[in-house]
Amino acid sequence: MNHMKIAKIILRNTLSNWTGITINTIITILLTPYILNRLGAERYGIFSIVFGIMHYMVLLEFGIRGAVARFASKYIQSQNTSSLSGVISITVMFSLGLGTVSILLGYGIGLVALDFFHISADYHTQTLILFVAFGMNMMLSLLAYSLSGVLIGSQRYDLLNIQHIMSDLLRVLFVVVFFSFGWISLSGWAAAIVLASVCGLLYLLYTSHYLQPKLTISMKAIKMDILKEMLSFSGWNIFLQLSWLITCSANPIIIGKFISAEMVPLYSIPFMLVTRLQTAVGGLTSTLMPHASSALNTGDKDALAHLLKRGTYMASSLVFPIGGLLLVMCKSLFNVWLPAGYENSWMIFAILMVSFSGSITQTTSYYILLGGGDIRGIAIGYILAAISSVALGIYFVYYLAWGIAGAAIALVIPNFISYCIFQPWCASKQVGLSLRRYLAESYIRPILCSLPSIALGCLMVNLLPPPNLIVWAAEFFIALIPIAIFVLTGVLNWPLRASILSKIRAFLKIGVVNE
Repeated sequence: MNHMKIAKIILRNTLSNWTGITINTIITILLTPYILNRLGAERYGIFSIVFGIMHYMVLLEFGIRGAVARFASKYIQSQNTSSLSGVISITVMFSLGLGTVSILLGYGIGLVALDFFHISADYHTQTLILFVAFGMNMMLSLLAYSLSGVLIGSQRYDLLNIQHIMSDLLRVLFVVVFFSFGWISLSGWAAAIVLASVCGLLYLLYTSHYLQPKLTISMKAIKMDILKEMLSFSGWNIFLQLSWLITCSANPIIIGKFISAEMVPLYSIPFMLVTRLQTAVGGLTSTLMPHASSALNTGDKDALAHLLKRGTYMASSLVFPIGGLLLVMCKSLFNVWLPAGYENSWMIFAILMVSFSGSITQTTSYYILLGGGDIRGIAIGYILAAISSVALGIYFVYYLAWGIAGAAIALVIPNFISYCIFQPWCASKQVGLSLRRYLAESYIRPILCSLPSIALGCLMVNLLPPPNLIVWAAEFFIALIPIAIFVLTGVLNWPLRASILSKIRAFLKIGVVNE
């Protein structure tokens, strides 16, 4: 497959990913203060703690979930429907068994958590229901990821994003309906999440069979050689999953234990914004994984090197202007977005962004390694960094009493070393690139082109402080105009620029003809 054809596929998949991410981000921004105002800080904090704890249930499936996209892509590319059926059947059967275990564990962990986190007696029942509901949602999520491997391997991210959008909108609908009829509780929120996941799973079941009509899911389709191949990969992939779970959930648990549940939102909301940016970049870079898997099968190292360089360049072109703007405008955002008392949490966001701006640009190298390379090195590096962040978090929060800022700093230090230094070294070495040249070509021009937008954003929020979220959003998008000009004029040589401009010209031409 030539570079032009790959670029067109990446563009289609990226645009569909970004559509889903944009809608999800808008929903998150609007829903967060809505729920926070109705449930209060303590119950919102309880939700964050439960969410963090139950996320670890993913480890029960020993990394099989992470292997499905890679091997589904491999067998769809080779048109081996029999082996594809084996991959999907293995993951579905694992998901059903492990999902049942996660429900039982959810209830048991919930009983222990009531006293461990000093949950108010008024919220004991709601908290237990929330734990069980997350166990149910874990089963649904594992099943959904099993089926989504078919869509990823078929390069149909557009259909996959329809499922994400539908689930997000249904979740909002159920929450608003339940709360409007007086079911304002953690139980109501949990029920909305589970119902939305059920609807999303039914959609995936239909679309996976639509794309692969010969796909069969049964015990008979499972083959031992495929199972061994997946387990060999997933054995290392579980370390990647564990490290990310610790990154996402350890600090809310530490804060909830050593400070209080009411203080958790002051950390979890800024962290959520950081992961929103990471998801946006992942919407681009995750589309590279099937191509990396294909390049691995053909032994085309040059293709892997090309994907790595261009993907990191595109990620940098997104992260530095958007992340830089969020960094200088986050204080005004928190003032107009969140309820009173959350203004100072912008400092937590700023601390996290200092490190995550660099690590998010390396999502390309992550997906390249995941889809077409040896993940043993980064798996070990990630787990060591995650363990270090937990140790530092406990030390900074409990022993030094640095509070929430200490938890953020504890995450930033090992995260920067592992993601910004070790990971690019592994990726460049694996594809045969000079690390210095790789970093220079990927970062210098995007950073320089981002400076005018960052300066403009800083100037606007200081001279014209936004009175509400709408004005803040308007100033944010105005500040992005310089970077957009650099992209359209070719100063910032974005790899998909030609494809985007051709689609714009075609659209305008159609518009003129219709008139």
